[in-house]
Formats: sequence, structure tokens, C-alpha cells
Amino acid sequence: MMMPEMDGNSAICNLKKINPEVAIIACSGRNIQNMLKANHENQVLAILSKPYTNQELLSTLNLVLK
Repeated sequence: MMMPEMDGNSAICNLKKINPEVAIIACSGRNIQNMLKANHENQVLAILSKPYTNQELLSTLNLVLK
């Protein structure tokens, strides 16, 4: 959600413009629930808190890609 060139909310907007059906998993080392703009909350299918394990990543991918 926090990147040097573009914040997460801007990235979500740009990704949705390219492909409205894109599946988004947000990742951050901070509590990002309150960082997501209200109109993006329903577009983020999952949130992974860093650090996460390989199993957590695989489980989340499996959930989102079903």
C-alpha cells in the first residue's frame, strides 16, 4: 500500500482501469484497513499482513483465484 512512486490506492485505480476484473490482494507491514479508500475496500479481495508465510500466501491466492 505504501510505495515510492505510487500509493496503493492509486495502484488499485490504475489496475482497475486496465482490467476491471483484476483480483487484488493488498499487502503491508502496517494496518492498512484504514488506509484503503472507501470505494476500494470492496475491490480488495484479501489483505496479507507482512511478514506472511508461504502457506498464508498460497492460501490467500487459492481463496482469491477460486
